[in-house]
Amino acid sequence: HRLIASGVVGVAEQAARALGVSPRTLFNWTKSGKIPHTRVGKCILYSRSELVAWLAALAEKSGDV
Repeated sequence: HRLIASGVVGVAEQAARALGVSPRTLFNWTKSGKIPHTRVGKCILYSRSELVAWLAALAEKSGDV
């Protein structure tokens, strides 16, 4: 798949699976602006590198590094 090969995890279901959360949780995080995402029309995409950086920042904040 082109998007995954280019570093984009893809749509919510794929990103939720990659993060180990439900699609509903991911939607709530997206809606509240807690998680990095990009809108292309009505489609919401998640960048693999942005998600990794976001997770690293969360881990650093909580002292789990």
